[in-house]
Amino acid sequence: MRAVHAYSGRTALRQSTICRFQRAQASTQRYVASGTKRPEDLRVAIIGAGVGGPALAMLLKKHLGCTPVVFEAANVIKEVGAGISLAPNGLRALDSLGLAQRICKEVGEPMQTMHVSRPDNSTIVSFPTLAMEQYGFPMTGVRRFRLLNVLLDKMEQMGIPLEFGKRLVDIQQPDQQKAAAIATATASSSKSSGTSSTTSAPAGPAVLHFQDGNAYEADLVVGFDGLRSRTRALLKGGNEPPPRSQTLWQLRPWPRLCLVHICRETH
Repeated sequence: MRAVHAYSGRTALRQSTICRFQRAQASTQRYVASGTKRPEDLRVAIIGAGVGGPALAMLLKKHLGCTPVVFEAANVIKEVGAGISLAPNGLRALDSLGLAQRICKEVGEPMQTMHVSRPDNSTIVSFPTLAMEQYGFPMTGVRRFRLLNVLLDKMEQMGIPLEFGKRLVDIQQPDQQKAAAIATATASSSKSSGTSSTTSAPAGPAVLHFQDGNAYEADLVVGFDGLRSRTRALLKGGNEPPPRSQTLWQLRPWPRLCLVHICRETH
């Protein structure tokens, strides 16, 4: 039996994506160690084709050999989202996919100085990032949709399927399948013999059900479907507290690349 895991949240290629990859890798290795399947035969479903989902899909294929399927609720990828910053650890993950140089030189702008200003452009604080000197990769500002286009192009080159119009409705986990099978078998046995009996049924993979009526079986499910994650709601319940802060990063044009950070506590 394989349990379903969901790691969902905002789609930004920072520590969250790296941590999710490490956790997904560990879960997959435990599953392989059981002797059930080889790594390349594992069926991995990733919900959400933002920044984090495609990045994780490529990391899993490169390091484990499996080919995940990425499901996106929208029918097309639009040019949405503001500027985001990629920290050195995010670029290091992208560098393992051969994408760091392209992002820094073609679609992004390395940030040598962190400049925070007020709406009237007066300076609050300004200081050098020193990221390249300390970590080997720069802090880099990039428009979200440009970064996403780079990731989707690479994902296509690696032969990773991306299915649009797949809005997740339900996830049937192995324990639920087993319970349903037992109930059906018990009812059938009772009818034929007139007595009650209990039988066991082999647990299968998780089954994802989509709004278009299609279903997909997966050994591992990873949710990258954002703040209002359907994956999280299905697996952890809809009453999970939302994040307590909201953050906005805005990139202003060169020559003075201005990074504005607004954080507000929510209650």
